[in-house]
Amino acid sequence: MKYLVKRVLHGLYPSVRLLPSIHYCLECGRLVPSDHFVKEGIKRAYDPSRAAHTGHPFGRRFPDRKYRSAISKIPSIMSVIPRVELPSEFTLTNVDGGDLTAPVDDQGSEGSCVGHGLRGMKGSQERCSGTWSGDPSARFGYNLSQYLGGYLGQEGANMLDAMNGLLTFGICREKFWESIPNVDAGKWPPDNPDALEDAENFKIESFADCAKDPDGSPARDPVDNIKQPIYQMLGAVDMGTPWTQSMMNDWPLGDLRLPPDNDSILGGHSYTIHGWSDSAGRFRFRNSWGKTNLLGGDGTMPYGILTSRSWQKAGGYEAYKSIDLSSVICPDGYHWKASQRECILDGATPQPKGCPELFQSCMMAATTFNQEITCIVDFLICLFESLGTPMSVAKSIGKSKKAKSATLKITEE
Repeated sequence: MKYLVKRVLHGLYPSVRLLPSIHYCLECGRLVPSDHFVKEGIKRAYDPSRAAHTGHPFGRRFPDRKYRSAISKIPSIMSVIPRVELPSEFTLTNVDGGDLTAPVDDQGSEGSCVGHGLRGMKGSQERCSGTWSGDPSARFGYNLSQYLGGYLGQEGANMLDAMNGLLTFGICREKFWESIPNVDAGKWPPDNPDALEDAENFKIESFADCAKDPDGSPARDPVDNIKQPIYQMLGAVDMGTPWTQSMMNDWPLGDLRLPPDNDSILGGHSYTIHGWSDSAGRFRFRNSWGKTNLLGGDGTMPYGILTSRSWQKAGGYEAYKSIDLSSVICPDGYHWKASQRECILDGATPQPKGCPELFQSCMMAATTFNQEITCIVDFLICLFESLGTPMSVAKSIGKSKKAKSATLKITEE
């Protein structure tokens, strides 16, 4: 009864994440509790004539207010790379005759799609660099994201936790922690100490948001914002979206239609986009439900789905791209400058940014109150220095500001 009540409320308020990970039964044509398939398997053991029940899980947790605030501080992908002219058709499955995508994977009955999406994005990125010697571990990425988010052992994960895990811990290869559905679920750290050591080799330098423009507003051209990093950085984009009833109905064929405005939201899902076709007006994406459709585990979706009403009423979508030295392809005569997150002219001395630009970059990276206060203090010091004020005076003012802010925080608490 408790599960049924949550399902009803979830249908009424799709943007509220009452069920972090939910399961869809193909035979029943509806959402079911996580133990449904086990119970049906027991029934079938006693009665072999019963049809086997199969389904697909969801595991992307919809961002709440705290996560949306953190997402707003992530830089836009279009502040990292320029807009260039793109081909009308492109896919990472055929780049100069080579396949730069991670193989189709299967999350089984576990809500671990966020880990598998991370695997697909990082796997394609490493294939582009030419240094990869094994596929990433979805288990490592999924369990780490749960650990960082404080919900280890529960169902589902937030994509932002997964990206931060890739930034701070990295991700090990599959041979150090095998991704078997429901095996080692809720475990951190991994039993194999070599997994953490191997992950260190595959940290990312940073990551960017493909769903917004540099000014922080929603992407004016959301389709182009996803295409550009796929083409320029030769790596898949990690997507987090609602998954609707019509999408589930279309999945066996692989070509998803534009969901109707009143389409019901089944759950949140994560997967990677690795190509497009302008003539068809469609993206091509790779799912983590095994080769369970006519496209061998891939799917296509119309461009218009990004701004569809059914997705918007569930909070829209997330789209992230990891950034490494090897993943940024600068124009001829330029090279990637990590500290400035931009391509600069070869041989040129990077020009220092002004106080406003430094303050903006600092605030975008800040995730705590104390870090924001530090940004304000550094901004004031920068202003004093630019006006010729002695550093000692600026620092003394900065210290008084910090002391005052600490007093304010204690008072607030």
